[in-house]
Amino acid sequence: MPGELNSLDLNSLTVSAAGAELTGDGSFTFDNSDMTTFEGMPAPTGSVNLMLVGGNALLDKLVAMGFVPEEQAAGARMMMGLFAVPGDGEDTLTSTIEVKGDGQVLANGQRIR
Repeated sequence: MPGELNSLDLNSLTVSAAGAELTGDGSFTFDNSDMTTFEGMPAPTGSVNLMLVGGNALLDKLVAMGFVPEEQAAGARMMMGLFAVPGDGEDTLTSTIEVKGDGQVLANGQRIR
């Protein structure tokens, strides 16, 4: 049997690009005896906290430069609105993604799976 993943700790995530920054942290445990809840992978339980600063400004820049059509940027903004809430600051979004033991996935308390 290949190795098993029992837990995953994300101590500090930082991704910066073109003036936008995504940060986060979180942790998950994995039930290696449950390979059905998440179709072939160990069932995770835990959460991750994310914050995006400058995401809308980055989309605006990409549209202005012609790299992303306005329609696609609008779709990306809608997706960000589904998974994130306004943070404390201009152009700041936060999100807590939580995975429950019964297979539920929540984004800011709203069930998405």
